[in-house]
Amino acid sequence: MSRENLRMILTNLREERQAAFLYRHLEVAESGPVASLFRSLHGESEDQAATWERLLRDAGGTAPAWRPGVRARIVAW
Repeated sequence: MSRENLRMILTNLREERQAAFLYRHLEVAESGPVASLFRSLHGESEDQAATWERLLRDAGGTAPAWRPGVRARIVAW
């Protein structure tokens, strides 16, 4: 797999993890149908992140440790 493809996989993995983090915070902050929507989006983002991790492992890579960036933490706050 090319470096460009690996970079794309890592970028997409990072973005899905960040989306899951934000959806989780929105789910907790909301109630009713809106919370349900964010719960669903959170689950979908977790599933997508797992897919990108699998693709990365299949290509011989390992997923780096992740923590939300400053922007995501501020938005979640």
